Amino acid sequence: MNRVTAIVGPTGTGKTALALALAQRNHHEIIGADSRQIYRHMDIGTAKPTSQEQAETPHHLIDVINPDDEFNLALYLNEARNIINKLFAQGKEVIVVGGTGQYISALLEGWNVPNVPPDFHLRKELEQQARIDGPEALLEELRSLDPNAAKMVDHKNARRIIRAIEIAKAPKGQRENTGRKTDPPWEFTVIGLTIERENLYHRLDKRINEMIESGWVQEVEKLIEYGFSTNLPAFSSAGYRELANHIQKLTSLEEAVTLTKYSHHKLARRQATWFRKRGQKFNWLDATYKDTPILADEARSIINNME
Repeated sequence: MNRVTAIVGPTGTGKTALALALAQRNHHEIIGADSRQIYRHMDIGTAKPTSQEQAETPHHLIDVINPDDEFNLALYLNEARNIINKLFAQGKEVIVVGGTGQYISALLEGWNVPNVPPDFHLRKELEQQARIDGPEALLEELRSLDPNAAKMVDHKNARRIIRAIEIAKAPKGQRENTGRKTDPPWEFTVIGLTIERENLYHRLDKRINEMIESGWVQEVEKLIEYGFSTNLPAFSSAGYRELANHIQKLTSLEEAVTLTKYSHHKLARRQATWFRKRGQKFNWLDATYKDTPILADEARSIINNME
C-alpha cells in the first residue's frame, strides 16, 4: 500500500523547512494542509514557501482561491484526495504538511464530509449569537444536533462550530454519511514537531518582526486596496486583522505588532492542544534545539523503518 508522509505541529515549529529538506532529497511533492495558505495575495503573513522553494519542489493546495472565495473542509478533502491519487498513479511520493488540525485529522482518519452550501442567513444569526454568548453556546447547540460533530470540531473556533451547525441543519440528502469514516487507501507516517513553549514564542516573535520588515503591512494594504473586506474569514488569519486596524488608523504599528505576536502565541497553543489530543500514534520530534538537517535525518529514519 502506498504511504503518505505527513508533517504536523504548531505554527513556527519548522514544518515547511523539514518538508522541503525531505522532498528535495527524495523527490517528493508537497500538499499543503494550511487553511490560510490556500488564499492568494496572502504570502508573507501565512509564511508560504517562497517562489523559489515552490519552483524547486512542486506544491499543491497553495494559492488556490481569492480571499473572498468560499472554501471548506469538504472541498479540501476532495482536492487533497484527488491529488494524492494522481501523484501515486504517476509513481511519485507525497508529503502533506500543515498546521490546520481539522484538515490533517480528516485526511488521516478518512472523514466523510458533505459539501453543504453555506447558509448565509443562518450564519449571520449564529455569528451574532457567538458575539453575545461565546463559542460555548454554539457548541451546546451543535451537541444537540450532532454529538459526533461536536466531539471533532475545534471547541474554541466559533467559525468552525458555525459551519458544523450549518451541515447539521442541512436537508438529510445533503448531509448523507456525515460523521462516518472510511479507511483511506493509503497508509500514513506522521511526523509531529514540537518546541518548548517559551522557545517557540521567541521564535514566533522573531519571525513576525522579520515578516514586518519583509513588507507584511504593505501586503495587507494591497488586500484592502483590492477591495477585500476585513470582515472576511481570510482576515481572521493571525495578524491580518490586527495590521488592518493599524492601516485604518485604529491602532499604532507597535500595538498592532504586539497584538499580532499574541495572536500567534494563542494559535500555537490551540494547535498544540489539537495535535496533543489526537497524536498518540504520531512520531514526535522535539525541534527546540535541533536544526533542520538533524530533524530531517531523524524523520528519514522513522520513515524508512515504516517501509
